[in-house]
Amino acid sequence: MPPRLPRRNWRKLVRKLGVAARPLEQRQAVAMVAMVCRDADADSAAAMVTAGVIPALVQLLGPGSLPELQHDGAEALAYIAVMGEIAATIAAAGAIPALVQVLGSASPVAQAGAAGALWSLSRSDEVAATIVAAGAIPPLVKLLGAGFPALVQKNALGTLICLARNSEAAITTVSADAIPPLVQLLGSGSVPDVQRAAADALALLTQTYEIAATIAAAGAIPPLVQLLGTGVPEVQQAATFALGCLSEKNPDIAIAINAAGAIPPLVKLLGNGCGDTVTNAAGVLRDLAEVNDEIVVTIAAAGAIPALVQLLGAADAIPLLVQLLEPHCPGDLQVDAAVTLAVIALTAEIAVTIAAAGAIPPLVQLLGSPDPEVQQAATFALGYLSQDADIAIAIDAAGATHPLVKLLGSGSDATDRNATGVLHSLAVVNDEIAVTIAAAGAIPPLVQLLGSSSNDLT
Repeated sequence: MPPRLPRRNWRKLVRKLGVAARPLEQRQAVAMVAMVCRDADADSAAAMVTAGVIPALVQLLGPGSLPELQHDGAEALAYIAVMGEIAATIAAAGAIPALVQVLGSASPVAQAGAAGALWSLSRSDEVAATIVAAGAIPPLVKLLGAGFPALVQKNALGTLICLARNSEAAITTVSADAIPPLVQLLGSGSVPDVQRAAADALALLTQTYEIAATIAAAGAIPPLVQLLGTGVPEVQQAATFALGCLSEKNPDIAIAINAAGAIPPLVKLLGNGCGDTVTNAAGVLRDLAEVNDEIVVTIAAAGAIPALVQLLGAADAIPLLVQLLEPHCPGDLQVDAAVTLAVIALTAEIAVTIAAAGAIPPLVQLLGSPDPEVQQAATFALGYLSQDADIAIAIDAAGATHPLVKLLGSGSDATDRNATGVLHSLAVVNDEIAVTIAAAGAIPPLVQLLGSSSNDLT
């Protein structure tokens, strides 16, 4: 059972918190409040409010109190705010200006407590606006500096993240020169909790194209890419989130992310990441792929094709796959893309989407590749697509008949089967296409294949 104090004990506790009490008594009383708050419920919070605990704690935040008392009082207010959902009551008691003043004190202990209390209070949108109005953002940004302990930085970051949910507060944070220290906190000199929070803060501050450019110019991309390779899942998730916000807002940043070597670790996270990290990584790769064909090739070369299809879904992955069919792509990627298109073309609807994405002309062009594996993959994909009559007509219109006939008997058994299947699908569409196939010289090699013991082309 959580501890419950009789009402008279709360009143006694309030007296011990008062300015007339000795510092030792005050600290003992605050410790008792904190102990009850850690385990108690909303009823106890209501009892504290009735007994006047909150004004007494706010009084401890004043400049005349010891730093330890300021810390303990702020910590107790943080506990009460979370426990009783009475942040507005705490703000009404004058806690916000007092806490903001403590942020500027010379004591890291007091600063950590004040920033932690503001973090708890800022979870309320109403109180968050009051915190911003009280001028908390500049001193919170100052606490991100290299000279402050990790706990101070972490609590200041938590508050700034909560405040940045409001776009105006986010702009104010950027104006307070928060970006350089946030980028600094991404580095290896910070503990993982601080790195994660700094990445989250940068993501939330990326409100506009211009802010994204400012963050990139401050040097955020390399350390964010570096964080992708950490062994801390929470840090990886925050880094992918921040990179996603940046790459979405600004195509030039997507190029910078690629240049920083992000693709291999992002692809690796697709396979062994977890939860939102995987989704975030896929989103960043999609943003990068939309920039230019070279980046698409780099993504595919890193082994991302199966994972991207699974994560993005067939419809969203198709444009990326079609780009990999182009002549400038390496043959192994052309094979992977063609085979993947064939595999996902399981329904007429998806097949139509593939054709509409422009897959037919490059697939037909691949029939003339000097690489037998590329030829086989192209015939395999066209075989699946040609089962739709309209797509079969488009394949014929793209000039597929002659290169298909040329492949008969000159490639592997699989290529022969695939090419024969495509020609069959084209021939049954209408007599005109059948005549075109015959005129292209298909009959002799087809007859020869029928008589071959190495083929099952009946």
